[in-house]
Amino acid sequence: MNDDLQQVFDSVTFELFERCRDSSPNFGVTIERFRASLHNTTQKYLIDASTDPASEDDVREFLG
Repeated sequence: MNDDLQQVFDSVTFELFERCRDSSPNFGVTIERFRASLHNTTQKYLIDASTDPASEDDVREFLG
């Protein structure tokens, strides 16, 4: 994942994490673990699954 995609990924996953934590205060998952899981999923099913490079919009849509 290049630097631009990483910035989008970090922003989107932070927002997702905050929503999860707000709706379930006892969420019990750290932001680091949350991001690691989503990073692995994004890498496997979006980045590595296509011969075309993923765009920032692709990352947002995939995680959205």
